[in-house]
Amino acid sequence: MNRWKFRLGILAVFVLGAVVGSLGTGLYISHRVERFFHGPPGRFEERIMSRLTHELDLNPAEREEIAPIVRDALGQLEAFRRQQAWPQFQRILDDTVARIRPKLRPEQQAELDHSYTRLKDHFQRP
Repeated sequence: MNRWKFRLGILAVFVLGAVVGSLGTGLYISHRVERFFHGPPGRFEERIMSRLTHELDLNPAEREEIAPIVRDALGQLEAFRRQQAWPQFQRILDDTVARIRPKLRPEQQAELDHSYTRLKDHFQRP
């Protein structure tokens, strides 16, 4: 019996390590991706243009012709991201707020509503 407990313990440690490692990696990658896309305005465009310039050996004239195309594509990608991600994100938040609200005092409900309005405004800005 002790052998099985030992083996199950080792298996549990291995499984928990894999789960924690996967979750940690997912959080790290999502944080890095978010920083990459949502840094200072124009930063992502600068990175793409720098990479294209280096990899394709673009001269200044070619760079000027390509920059508006990259800018347009990034605008389209941002619009797509907002169309796809925001509605689902908002449904989850609406459900969460609706479930939390009845458990709060009236003054807490008002603060929750205010915070939620600020959050929605933050994510809906261009």
